[in-house]
Amino acid sequence: MSHVESCFAQKQSFSDCTSAEALNPTGLAIGTDPGEVTATATDGGDGYTIVAYSRSGNTFTIDKDSDGVITRSCETSGGPSNGGCNGSSW
Repeated sequence: MSHVESCFAQKQSFSDCTSAEALNPTGLAIGTDPGEVTATATDGGDGYTIVAYSRSGNTFTIDKDSDGVITRSCETSGGPSNGGCNGSSW
């Protein structure tokens, strides 16, 4: 999240801050497989969604809308571990 925010400070659009190239300095694996993360611009580049795909099958999402409101949510895979997902939040 901090890397996407830092990129926005320079680019003034989250649309320029969600590619694998833009996120590469984080050291995170980019993609939708377990252990990877994706970032997508929303609201015409004024917001973003980051999804982390855990190895346990759970997903953890951070949404920031164009008003700057940040929402965290998660979904469990139904496996033995909620991995920090309490209901639908973390």
